[in-house]
Amino acid sequence: MKRMELLGLRKLWKRILFSLFIIALSAVIVLSPADVAAADFTQVVPSFPLPSFSSPTGLAADSSGNVYVVDSANNRIEKLDAAGNILTVWGSKGSGDGQFNSPKGIAVDRVGNVYVADTGNNRIQKFDSQGDFRGKWGSTGTGNGQFNNPYGIAVGSDGNIYVGDANNYRIQKFNSDGDFLIKWGSQGTGQGQFDWPTGVAGDRNGNIYITDTANNRIQKFDAYGNYLTQWGNEGSGQGQFNWMYGIALDDEGNIYVADTDNNRVQKFNSNCTFITEWAGSGDYTFSGPYGIAVTASGEIYVADTNKNRIQKFDLNGSFLTVWENKGSGEGWLDQPGGVTVDSSGNIYVADTLNNRIQKYDAQGNFVKKWGSLGTGDGQFDAPSGVVADMAGNIYVADTNNCRIQKFDGEGNLTKKWGSFGFSSGKFSYPKGLTVDNAGYIYVADTNNHRIQQFTSEGSFVREWGSRGSENGQLKYPCGLTVDKTGNIYVADRDNHRIQKLDTEGNFTAWGNFGSGNGQFKNPSGVAVDGTGYVYVADAENSRVQKFDADGNFLTAWGGKGSLEGQFDEPGGIGVDKGGNVYVPDTLNHRIQRLITDPVVVTDSVPTVDPTGSKLMITFSKEMADPAGKQGSFTVTAENQPITVSSVSLGVNNNTIDLIIGQVYQGQTVKVAYTGAAGQVTSSDGGMLVTFGANTYQVVNNSTAPFDHGGLNIDSSSRAITPNMTEYNGDLYVTWMENSGGHTQIRVKKFNGTTWSSADSGSLNINTQKDAYNPILMELDGTLYLSWYEQTVDSNNYQVYIKEYDRETNDWGNSENISCSSNKAFNVKLAADNDFLYAVWVEKNHENKDQIRARKYDGSTWSEADLGTVNYSSAKAASLPDIKIFNDDLFGAWSENGRIRVKKYEGTSWSTADSNTSLNYDSTKVADMPVLIVNGSDLYLIWGEKNASGIYQVLAKKYNGTTWEPINGGASLNNNQNDGAYMLNGFSYHGTVYAAWTENGKVRIKAYDEGADTWTWADNGSINYDVSQASSGITFQEYHGKLYMTWNEHHDTAEQVRVRIYQN
Repeated sequence: MKRMELLGLRKLWKRILFSLFIIALSAVIVLSPADVAAADFTQVVPSFPLPSFSSPTGLAADSSGNVYVVDSANNRIEKLDAAGNILTVWGSKGSGDGQFNSPKGIAVDRVGNVYVADTGNNRIQKFDSQGDFRGKWGSTGTGNGQFNNPYGIAVGSDGNIYVGDANNYRIQKFNSDGDFLIKWGSQGTGQGQFDWPTGVAGDRNGNIYITDTANNRIQKFDAYGNYLTQWGNEGSGQGQFNWMYGIALDDEGNIYVADTDNNRVQKFNSNCTFITEWAGSGDYTFSGPYGIAVTASGEIYVADTNKNRIQKFDLNGSFLTVWENKGSGEGWLDQPGGVTVDSSGNIYVADTLNNRIQKYDAQGNFVKKWGSLGTGDGQFDAPSGVVADMAGNIYVADTNNCRIQKFDGEGNLTKKWGSFGFSSGKFSYPKGLTVDNAGYIYVADTNNHRIQQFTSEGSFVREWGSRGSENGQLKYPCGLTVDKTGNIYVADRDNHRIQKLDTEGNFTAWGNFGSGNGQFKNPSGVAVDGTGYVYVADAENSRVQKFDADGNFLTAWGGKGSLEGQFDEPGGIGVDKGGNVYVPDTLNHRIQRLITDPVVVTDSVPTVDPTGSKLMITFSKEMADPAGKQGSFTVTAENQPITVSSVSLGVNNNTIDLIIGQVYQGQTVKVAYTGAAGQVTSSDGGMLVTFGANTYQVVNNSTAPFDHGGLNIDSSSRAITPNMTEYNGDLYVTWMENSGGHTQIRVKKFNGTTWSSADSGSLNINTQKDAYNPILMELDGTLYLSWYEQTVDSNNYQVYIKEYDRETNDWGNSENISCSSNKAFNVKLAADNDFLYAVWVEKNHENKDQIRARKYDGSTWSEADLGTVNYSSAKAASLPDIKIFNDDLFGAWSENGRIRVKKYEGTSWSTADSNTSLNYDSTKVADMPVLIVNGSDLYLIWGEKNASGIYQVLAKKYNGTTWEPINGGASLNNNQNDGAYMLNGFSYHGTVYAAWTENGKVRIKAYDEGADTWTWADNGSINYDVSQASSGITFQEYHGKLYMTWNEHHDTAEQVRVRIYQN
């Protein structure tokens, strides 16, 4: 397809998307009125009104410096003063006077009248400065005074109103009463023609400027529509545009353009000459900036639409402030994850991204705060859950620190427990917690897919759950609660359901994926009031649902939005002693409260204390274990049954003797007790004394390894160069293994519990030929495997690729993607949203090794080079690597012993190394480059020979133009006399790691960017057997944990090994 045809389709698709956007905004609340209760939820925290926006678009400023914001998705206008204080708000969804349907543009005249482009209603509405309706004009159509998606609007120096009538491809001019005056424009690319005119602005001289959006240009006209000039075309350079919308002028005639899809603002002088640009910085970079306004005093306001905020700058683009509904000041919140209320009515909020706990009184007034980012006592890293017990102690799920911290009501630390891990008492990113009437703490150990119970001092009691979708299994549980009789409810997030564990050990569940009544999309919180009603924070449906204790749907509140009673991904939910419901409205950065009838909750639960292989169960004085109540035990290791040899059961002391089958180091071994007796009556304390499916850690002295000693199909064979990726919830590992005298491609997968085959045998084209260096990559829900393999000529190789069929657990036909019949090898894959990319080394007709590239759109492979990616086809290239960075494909390789980098921007490759070698010493040979993407940064590591000819690991960082040295270019090696080989690198939790083998041992270092130093991230003994050589390192994050695989020598064989990183 020709480029112009592609551009035309792109423009058409964008217009369709934006037209659908208008329609979609009217359908944001997916629940019908019959399904949703009245909006009884109101904001309680913070106690002050928030400048809350949902897809803000148009902006205008009056002569007093007040700013008017078109809060498009909320169908309203907000007026704020220069300090960001809300002065007035008006509008709601509808077609009546003063109502809106996805409004986009706004303008203010000299006397303070406000004009709004009511886009979805195809009309203009006029208000006074307080929002009182004054008039309207327009209807759907193509006639004079009719509209088809009016977007931009401006008041000219003559007091007339100019409207960008986008889908009619014209500008219409009216007087201030809405009487039609003139129009100009038609669809096209010529002078005075338009393709989706949206932004409109006027200067002092009466000239009118139009953002001709789909033509990516600005056109200038006089007040009568006579064409004067234009500038701009599609691109990201100075004076180029990419689907821009807003435009405004200052008193000097300088022009400011919100260059929307380039995520920047550009400034031009009155002669349309480029002056400067800015894109924000740090947390305040733009995402889809739409509207722009300039005040008489020289402040520039930008509607940062996709981030639902307004940013303020001076005339040079220097950041001044931001108006948004989140913040770090006292009382402000940033994505609160949890809320609880103590017996005195004080409200405590887990202020997640501010890494603190905030305390408010019952009216939502700020009282105090504690915490900051860190790992020290009283510090937090993304705390997500908080709960208060009846004594006023506050427990916090310190999520990214993988621990629980306990405080008194004033924020003084009294206890902490837990660390990252998988055994009992350890956590993997716990998101929620609750407390029962006896003071036991229950923790949603989210990434371990289980619930753990502790005493109030942090002593482990029991645990249950494993990854899965059966009753009693969990998938990323986030929230939980306990009712007054001891029933436990869990928000089983990724299973889209609520699970209930009653005190007899029975699991029941309700819900499935969907948006209907009783269905869920990633429920994140659950709470129960004193009468047994269950409230669920249905996160991705942006609502709260209410059920009875058996899971029968009763009612729901909300829908996506930022108005009171609406939600945006609500989090952990809380109930106070009066039965009032508190919801962390996470992405609206507030707490909303539902006032209900008061209910008093009482009762207690038993204390459970496991000691070694003994299970000690002790009841409080209100409880009793009637004589004769016996039960049975089952034991599992990673959910696989283990034989129980004998059970001796007593009322207070249960002794278990176990015959341990084959279990492995790092596996969780559990014992479950299921009671045979019934329920204790209310007079006996109101609790169940059976503990079905409760789990407790059992001593396991096994030293067998996590990977069962290796993944090889044949443990006596040679297996090398493993690679892995996550796909469809499983971890896949591929490698080549010698069988029948030739190396075969094999694949296994890990579901979080067990390893199983992911092939039906060798995946080679020909099992009598050698295959090498397999690599896995996913594109658009499909898993691909590529490798290179011998042809009929054993000295020649070709690059092949296969597609995985997860239904049959096997691989389809192979496709040769080599560019020629010449030798091709060392393939690497990468994928973005549109293409799967493959690069490899292939000899040209002069027998020189070239970097070649192709891309796959899901149906067809096409070349992504012009015969070579090399800087010089006369030089040999080796060992390429590719990564997607900032939406471009970056490639690195060694060419003639020098490290080189290019980037591919969709049609061609361009230099990304300033046309020079990246070696620290260009007289030395360098090889093995690895690109590492870490958020908004790109890093490069490689091996470069020193003066003694020994490979050293070196690193640089890309600043967008050039590559900067790291740590002064010092070697990362442990011993510079030992060569480094098999380099790899990765980003994990925001930190860059470099890995290699040195003297046959796996070594890893982490980069401290602040200190510009590398520190060891291993203890020198990652190898299972430190005396054995290893190579071929790869990494993959899987369910929040980092897995590494490599091959390691063992006796006469080579084993593919796997470990989990315990950082």
